[in-house]
Amino acid sequence: MKIDNYFEDIKSRKPINYRSFKKKAFGIGLTDSDLLKLFEVKKFDNNKVIVNIIHEDEFNKLFQKYNSVTTFKSRKEAAPTGRTHALKVSGTTCNVRQGLNHPHTVIVSKDGEIFSNVEARKQLLIIENEENFLKIMDTQKFLKMHANIDLEKMDVMWGSGNRAANSYLANYYSRYEKIFCFFDYELGVIKTAQSIYSLLINKESTHFEFVIADNAHMDLKEFGVDLNKSHIKKLEKIRNECNVLAKAVNLMINTGKIMEQEVYL
Repeated sequence: MKIDNYFEDIKSRKPINYRSFKKKAFGIGLTDSDLLKLFEVKKFDNNKVIVNIIHEDEFNKLFQKYNSVTTFKSRKEAAPTGRTHALKVSGTTCNVRQGLNHPHTVIVSKDGEIFSNVEARKQLLIIENEENFLKIMDTQKFLKMHANIDLEKMDVMWGSGNRAANSYLANYYSRYEKIFCFFDYELGVIKTAQSIYSLLINKESTHFEFVIADNAHMDLKEFGVDLNKSHIKKLEKIRNECNVLAKAVNLMINTGKIMEQEVYL
């Protein structure tokens, strides 16, 4: 992979092999110190990590400098160059449950047309982490007890990292009366929630809520890890721009902690 491939994956919050990325980064003159200032690394599995951007201005400069993609009209045009990943596909897919039922696949085209073999319900809950989506009964039990949310009456989507913030989903989201985000407490995910909220076509007709359990404050203190102090200003900026996320941001800042939602399983 070329360095711009890695930058594109980092920008999309896709998991990467950080050791291989560092070799490429060193090759363009970046140092360990530079990488520490630019990124925060979060383990994804035994071989890959999710890289969160700390210094967005400096990252964007690098992204533009090393972006060797020429302008193509379609992924088909880009295919001979091996650079199709740099262009958006003609639609997107998402895994959605009706209540606790087996997931089905929803396809949304780039113009917002929705293809699904079931009728949408009135409420949608987006679960960020795959484990919580897979262990739906445990997730249901927790949400019903600690957040007064009953998944049996809702559609439930696996957010799959930043995929839930795909701009193609604007029309899909806006057909719901209520959208709930059941996410981690950390900067990258708060940004994803903000992006989802920004996609809503009519924010007055679609209620948006970041799920906060009744015991979240204590859980953050007990199970959370220390919040990177360099993230506080970024979180405060999001809080000022997006009031619906203020309570979640305040919990992180006040406790000084971040936390993954798997603690609820």
